[in-house]
Amino acid sequence: MCALAACGTGSSSDADDTSATGGTGNNTSHAGSGGSVVGNAGSGNPGGGNAPIGGSLSGGGGTTVTVGGGGGSAGVAVGGASTIGSTDPSGQPTLPNGRGAIMPFTEYEAEAGNVMGGVVLGPTRNANSTNDIAAEASGRKAVRLAATGNYVEIKNLYPSNSIVVRYSIPDGGLDDKHTISVYVDGQMRQKLNVTSRYSWSYGGPDDFANTAVENNPGSGTPHHFFDETHALIGDIAVGSMVRIQKDGDDTAANYDIDFIDMEQVSPAPALPAGFVNATTCGVIPNDNKDDSAAIQSCVTRTKSLFFPEGVYNIDSKEISLQGVTIRGAGMWRSVFKGYFARFDCYGQGCKFYDFGIDGDTTQRDDSSPETGFTGAGMSGSVIEHIWVEHKKVGVWTGDNTNGISIRNSRFRDMFADGINIACGTKNALVEHTHVRNTGDDAFANWSLNTCGANSGNVFKNVYAQLPWRANCFGIYGGGSTIQDSVCADTIQYPGILLGRMFNANAFSATKVTGVSLIRAGGPQYGQQGALKLNSEQGPVQNIQISNIDIDSSTFAGVHFAGANTIDTVSLDHVNVTNPGGCGILAQGLGAADMSNVVVTGAGAGLCNEKGFNFIKGAGNSGW
Repeated sequence: MCALAACGTGSSSDADDTSATGGTGNNTSHAGSGGSVVGNAGSGNPGGGNAPIGGSLSGGGGTTVTVGGGGGSAGVAVGGASTIGSTDPSGQPTLPNGRGAIMPFTEYEAEAGNVMGGVVLGPTRNANSTNDIAAEASGRKAVRLAATGNYVEIKNLYPSNSIVVRYSIPDGGLDDKHTISVYVDGQMRQKLNVTSRYSWSYGGPDDFANTAVENNPGSGTPHHFFDETHALIGDIAVGSMVRIQKDGDDTAANYDIDFIDMEQVSPAPALPAGFVNATTCGVIPNDNKDDSAAIQSCVTRTKSLFFPEGVYNIDSKEISLQGVTIRGAGMWRSVFKGYFARFDCYGQGCKFYDFGIDGDTTQRDDSSPETGFTGAGMSGSVIEHIWVEHKKVGVWTGDNTNGISIRNSRFRDMFADGINIACGTKNALVEHTHVRNTGDDAFANWSLNTCGANSGNVFKNVYAQLPWRANCFGIYGGGSTIQDSVCADTIQYPGILLGRMFNANAFSATKVTGVSLIRAGGPQYGQQGALKLNSEQGPVQNIQISNIDIDSSTFAGVHFAGANTIDTVSLDHVNVTNPGGCGILAQGLGAADMSNVVVTGAGAGLCNEKGFNFIKGAGNSGW
């Protein structure tokens, strides 16, 4: 939600992504170019057999698996508290204390691998600079491969057959296409397609949806440097060395590699009992022709539709449906591709399982509803084992939705929100879901005051990583819970923003508990703290915050701001470690109950600019 001045202390007059619901947008078919290799892989099982995101893993060749850790050498994890947990192949949350999502892949930081001829960039948090691309990388470090033969190599620690590479190449425009090479144990395995089509945005803080500015390098202020490419690359044994290398026919000037995700992908399943195979009603995969009309016809003929392995082009119109279950052969194997690759559930609840969406959004246009899943009939809907990328928004709930569930999914490389629980939605559950590289909030709860108040919405065991604009969690009024979750590496904004902003309803019972914020906060509209409460448009009340760890924030750890009162707010067992600014920054009015709030490693423990009233209980120190 929060891609506006209002995320900081500035104006909130600009409308955010309120047009993301409904409508058909323009009817121009956008042919994709470059990007990820899709359609030939399989759905992992988040429940077992594979490693979760991140974890601190030491292995030969200096490989350390971290969530944005500081790097490593000779198999030794470094980076102190920035290194996250131990990976457990039985399938555990991101952190050993149970926080974060269970996801079926292992993440390897490039800078912690063997680097041959390349250059480690960073660490830096100097955002919006082509000289500091690593400011948008995990752990604020990346590896640049600029000459033929340069490579970065990691040791594979679990059985794998697929790869994801997060990379940046120089901006060559929307039709820019290149490759990068993958080697396994010194042998060429596969080329990966890369492009600048879905990265590189321009313009100042207020140009986030200015279509005349976003793709124009002449607008200045470059940002949004990274994208991802992925493919099935065949079996890779435990202990094999996986290399990303710039060969002579890899023609980008340089490749900045952030990290590598390795995953064991399951085989494609047979047709499930009770389902109709989409190919029997005229849908043809892998022919690179528009399947929009055939798919729309299919969803009117059956309530249970299966899409076998393949790529399905949706190039002319989104798919509208009610009360239908769509199931694929796995989020890697069955892929809906194209500018109009989206599903509008207009009635009776819809269920979506085991497929991917690879869109073709190249800038944020808030007059165009480029959303993976939305619709007025989303009550009771389920979204599970789904992968969405290259869209404006992943999920935007319809007005007054009741009881949607989003589980075991991943949303990446968005121009706006990952998931927005919006406008009167109640009893939504989002769990074991990973959101990365969003141009707005990774997870949002927006209780707009023209709708009923949001209530009972839960984000549980989720992991937000590297939003290039806005927050990991944007909570705007209503009642919701963030529980046992992780936020790593926000570039411009807080990790968690709790705000009366964007014409939100008042807060009702709101809880934030068991959350780790790692390298959160940023410089947009002034210094943003890692955990921020903002009373810009009304009082901020009825919020309980407990068991929070804030590590290495860019600026303040805890931040109070806004012109209205903040009260009936409590913080208990909050640890602020090594903040880049004040441990606690108070620029607002009101009071908060503070117990067991501990600040360490701060130049100033407390900066109280307006006489905010801290009602101190037991166990506080460092401020």
